[in-house]
Amino acid sequence: MKIPEKLKNLSAPLPENVSVKIKLDANESYIPLPNDIREDILKRISEADLNRYPDPLASKVCTLAGEYYGVDGSCVTAGCGSDEMISVIISALLPRTGTILLSEPDFGMYRFYSGLCEVKCASQPRVDGKPDIDALIGGDADLVILSNPCNPTGQGIEKGEILRLVKESRALVVIDEAYMDFWNQSVADEVCNYNNFIVLRTMSKAMGMAGIRLGFAVSNPELSSCIRAAKSPYNVSTLTQVAAECLLSKPTVMRE
Repeated sequence: MKIPEKLKNLSAPLPENVSVKIKLDANESYIPLPNDIREDILKRISEADLNRYPDPLASKVCTLAGEYYGVDGSCVTAGCGSDEMISVIISALLPRTGTILLSEPDFGMYRFYSGLCEVKCASQPRVDGKPDIDALIGGDADLVILSNPCNPTGQGIEKGEILRLVKESRALVVIDEAYMDFWNQSVADEVCNYNNFIVLRTMSKAMGMAGIRLGFAVSNPELSSCIRAAKSPYNVSTLTQVAAECLLSKPTVMRE
């Protein structure tokens, strides 16, 4: 077999797996879940029908996540981490000749998945650590994706500027809010006001649930339907759904 050119110089972007209390490279929480929540998760897992496939839409989880993010559950699609959602969005919503526009430095998986999908990846430099919104609006791209707050710089863009980007861009705009739990400028509750807008969220960071691999794409019903149609049928395991339901049903605890 001839190895595709796109794979010849590809290496998996994996952080080193070491046993220490605090790890900074993957931005995991070092705080374990409270014992009562851990016990609740274990109890529910012991009662789960593990001989059956999981709910393909993770409906209960999406409903609870929608309540937490301020949208209807029908606007939420669950994935194996927000990484899977990035992959699905790029592979399903971009044409083969499409272009992704980044503002780098930014999360390395955007460029990684664009390479796997063999779409063109262009980049605008950040100005004093922040994206040049006007340059992104004027860029010739099918998809603009950026993290807010930024991974790795930590700097954020205020809500009004993000919405200006969505309103004035002809591209599909994806805002990755993996770290928005540490700020107050989320635009997730605005997705139904636009037809070119997706927000990504995750349970891996502030919620301290990196081990269950669960993230969400939040978008209007039409885009959500497209994303659900393109994802794998049983992409979120029963164990993950049970754990997420336990935590998402306790929003006060999560915010604390």
